[in-house]
Amino acid sequence: FRLLSQSLVNSEKRYRQFVASNLIGSWWCKLDPPLPTNLPVDEQVDWILDHATLEHCNEHYAELYEYSSTDQLIGQPLTHYLGINDRNKEDYLKTWIKNKYQLANQEIQVETAPGKSKWFLHSISAEVENESISSFFGTQIDIYDRKKQEMLQASQLKLTNETDELDVKNLLRKFLDEAETLTDSSIGFFHFVDEDQEVISLQTWSTNSKN
Repeated sequence: FRLLSQSLVNSEKRYRQFVASNLIGSWWCKLDPPLPTNLPVDEQVDWILDHATLEHCNEHYAELYEYSSTDQLIGQPLTHYLGINDRNKEDYLKTWIKNKYQLANQEIQVETAPGKSKWFLHSISAEVENESISSFFGTQIDIYDRKKQEMLQASQLKLTNETDELDVKNLLRKFLDEAETLTDSSIGFFHFVDEDQEVISLQTWSTNSKN
C-alpha cells in the first residue's frame, strides 16, 4: 500500500509539471483500484471503463467540452471522453493497451454536448509499476475545423463524381445527406420558392428524414 501511494504521488507530480508547461488540453485520471496489467485485454478495457475517473484537468480541457470550470469535470467517469460511442471507446482502449499503454496523436470524435460532437487529436500515456497502473494522463487538441474541411472536400468530390449518375431529385437527396453529416444534423429538406415569392414547394427530404 505504501509503494502504491508513493507511485500515485509521483504520477500526480509528473502530471502537474506537464500541465504547467503546456497550453493544450491536459488531464489526469485515477484508477481505483489499480488496473492489473496481466488481465486479458478485454477485461482490462472493462476495468478501465468501470474504475477510471477524471482526477484533474486544466482550464483549456474544460473549455473543449464547453464547461465553465474544471470543477464540473472532476470525479466524472472517463467513459465520456474517449469516443462518440461505446464501440469507439473500447477499440481505442484496446489499441492503447496493445501499444504498451502509449498512444500519441490519435484522431477521435467525442460528444461534447447532446447532439454535438468535436474531433480531437488525442494522446494518452501510463507507466506500469508492479504489474499495475494506478493512473494515466493525456492531452488533446481541437482539430474540429480541420476535420470539417477534410470532410467538406471529400463530400464535394463524392457529389461531383455522382453528378452524371443521378437524376436531379436523387442528387438533391444526396446533397442533403452529406450536409447532415457535416453539420451533425438529423433532418434535412429542400424547399423551392416560386417566382412570385409566395408559393413554397417541397422538393425532397434527406434519407434520414424520410425514414
